[in-house]
Amino acid sequence: PFGTNIYRYDVNSLYPTIMRNNLMPVGNPTYIEGDSSSIENIILDKTKISFIEVDVNCPENIKSPFLLTKIKRNGVTKTIAPVGKWTGVYTSIEILRALELGYSFKYIKGFYFESKNIFKDYVDFYYNKKRNSHKNSSDYTIAKLMLNSLYGRFGMNPNLDQHVIVNKEETIKLSENNTIIDVITLKNGKELVSYNQNIHSDVDINNTDCSVSIAAVITAGARVYMSYLVKIKNIFFIFKKI
Repeated sequence: PFGTNIYRYDVNSLYPTIMRNNLMPVGNPTYIEGDSSSIENIILDKTKISFIEVDVNCPENIKSPFLLTKIKRNGVTKTIAPVGKWTGVYTSIEILRALELGYSFKYIKGFYFESKNIFKDYVDFYYNKKRNSHKNSSDYTIAKLMLNSLYGRFGMNPNLDQHVIVNKEETIKLSENNTIIDVITLKNGKELVSYNQNIHSDVDINNTDCSVSIAAVITAGARVYMSYLVKIKNIFFIFKKI
């Protein structure tokens, strides 16, 4: 791809900015289904954060489509921002932004969380550490990693791969109740086995520090933030009707 007269935008610490300033989903979710107007009231309540399955209608005259969806063409899955109609799941903050841009929705079902600012102190601490450290110092590097990697940790699969060194007989035994990912022979009668515990095993996912809802809201907030920059010079992306 190439172009002329291109405006390039960069946000200083985009994801940490969203983490610091935006409300995040907290507590247990509440399921909602049925009456579209009742679901809309939940979406409009900015003290709540929701994830809603919707029928989307994006007018064809929108130059910079905002909402993303996946399509499969010739066996390849691509993420695009189309115009037209489709069904998908989006956060309430994305839906509210899309309404401003002229989208319309039919709300089907979903769930919502109460919300709270939970990252302000964390981001302020590490951002100040980064700002006051030399760029080649370990303090700078660690602070940058802590700022940029935390949101991704919340989106990790809690059922992590396990790695053990065992003999061949124990490998066979592991395969009975687990999914073997990889086996490396160590040539000393032992094998390095990577495996994933099956869903019915004793993995306690309630004891993990993961929250896909938080990771999703941070990335959605970043897309909303960038959508305002896209409008600054009235630039637009290539889009397809689906």
